Amino acid sequence: MADIYTRFSHEEYKAFEEACREFSETTHTSVDGYYHKSIRLPVGGLIFEFHGPIVKAAEGELEDSGPDPDLRAS
Repeated sequence: MADIYTRFSHEEYKAFEEACREFSETTHTSVDGYYHKSIRLPVGGLIFEFHGPIVKAAEGELEDSGPDPDLRAS
């Protein structure tokens, strides 16, 4: 577990608050047949992206679009 503390200006806090209200969960494929969901939140000048676990998709659940070019294996 990690604790991250950030002190915002009023404007930064309001922007973060709005981003939390309007966040959208997205689905990404990094390996054919598997996917993960993620949420991106701006925090000051940084963007934090939180990834869920990599899950094997059920047959026909994902379009066969191949790996997401924005994702790199670590």
